[in-house]
Amino acid sequence: AAPQEASQVASRRNQEAGSPGIDTYRVQLLAARSEQAAEAEWMRLRRQNLDLLGDLGLAVTRADLGTRGVFYRLRAGPLENEAGAKALCQRLKQRKAGCLVVRPGN
Repeated sequence: AAPQEASQVASRRNQEAGSPGIDTYRVQLLAARSEQAAEAEWMRLRRQNLDLLGDLGLAVTRADLGTRGVFYRLRAGPLENEAGAKALCQRLKQRKAGCLVVRPGN
């Protein structure tokens, strides 16, 4: 990844960290075994789907699933409402990208 892209990812992640989005919808695009892998996938997915993901911020959340291990969930947003999140997921799935709607508070 180019240093500028990595810097942009860090900047987006830091902006998102300041506002965890408890009251906003997001879409979860994947879960990776490391934060770095999640960020690398974000850059790849964003480049491939710039028209859909270009204006969204990145949030990587750590999830400890006990015996299944630790995963880093890549979530994009915020999105205005549930209908917008569902529409985005539908368009991403048409492009063979994984997507789940994440409700506020999750």
